[in-house]
Amino acid sequence: MIRVKLFLASLCIFSTVAHADADQALLDKINPAWQRLDELSQPYLTANQQGTVYELAFAAAAAQICPGFEVDRDKFVAAFKDFADQAHQRMSADAHRERERELLVFYGTAVGLLSAEGLLTEDRFCSAAQAAKESSDDNYWK
Repeated sequence: MIRVKLFLASLCIFSTVAHADADQALLDKINPAWQRLDELSQPYLTANQQGTVYELAFAAAAAQICPGFEVDRDKFVAAFKDFADQAHQRMSADAHRERERELLVFYGTAVGLLSAEGLLTEDRFCSAAQAAKESSDDNYWK
């Protein structure tokens, strides 16, 4: 839960700074996509799981956009393995494959949306990523 709160706090910082200028109109156009993604993920992800996926997506987007950021592959693999382990305990093989597909679609869409926001407001996005990286070792970067 602490990780989710830290991630949400870093996004709030980014969002506040990023929405303070002319980029507001562009970023506002992305908001319906975030709302739709949230709605689509609610049936199969808890709030904590959503937070973890957002953290993973934020790390991936920052690694693609911001200099000096590199995804920690071992942490990524462990995070996705945690999803798989939890799902296997309660699901049939077919249901588990469907859940994996949904999870990967959710993750990929979140990376895309965060990448779009990051590219639209690169300096602010990378500053927010740097602040998140410095505030905790509990992230997905090396």
